[in-house]
Amino acid sequence: MSSIFHILNGDALLDRFPDEIPGERIVLRECLMDGNVTGKTEQEFYQNRAHFISSLDEHFTMDEYYERSVSEFEKISAIPDGSEVNLWFEDDLFCQINLWFAVHRILNSITRGTLFLVRPVKQTRFGFSAYDKSGLVELLAHKIPITSPEVIAGLWEAYKENDLEKMKEISSTVSSTFGFICEAVSNHERRIPQNGDPGYPSKLLLQIKSELGTESFGPVFLEFNKRTPEFGYGDLQVKRLFDSLTKN
Repeated sequence: MSSIFHILNGDALLDRFPDEIPGERIVLRECLMDGNVTGKTEQEFYQNRAHFISSLDEHFTMDEYYERSVSEFEKISAIPDGSEVNLWFEDDLFCQINLWFAVHRILNSITRGTLFLVRPVKQTRFGFSAYDKSGLVELLAHKIPITSPEVIAGLWEAYKENDLEKMKEISSTVSSTFGFICEAVSNHERRIPQNGDPGYPSKLLLQIKSELGTESFGPVFLEFNKRTPEFGYGDLQVKRLFDSLTKN
């Protein structure tokens, strides 16, 4: 009998994950849509991520990144051949880039296995949190086979290399089955500054600040979060954008 694994995108889902669902749980504690994702080696990548994440919060150390995040990456690498792997990820850009990384990581470790995507039936800004435990069990019953995981893994490589055209090319090959991947790539393009344009998220922050007539981050973030569920930004990511606009 094959082993069963569930890769969960964050602790919020882990805290609500139904006990009756069998299998080992692995938590992807990252936000790979933000910050340095380069690294010629695995260790260099870890170091770059640890440095970036710890720079966002003075109370979070690089050692803690290794303890909380890298340890989970290594669990993914330890998944044995022939396993069933259920990837619990939503459609927003935050989740999708983490998904691409997870699939890439899996394929670097196993040659045989069955991968499934578990995603909310209706995409809202509440994601999996809109479901109670019985609802999560029902979502698992409707998991989607990932029949071409190498395509999704290729998206991570293209993203890591900052190759937008390659990302578009790859996503177009799965547009009929995973249209949300094309949408994620499109949203990634929308946020990229170019030719004096700061990108859609930054422009929207400026617009909201003007509409609300405030320089206070709290109310601006709440309104931004309501309007941009497709990006999946958390408060730390929006605060970075917000502060960069203030400096400029």
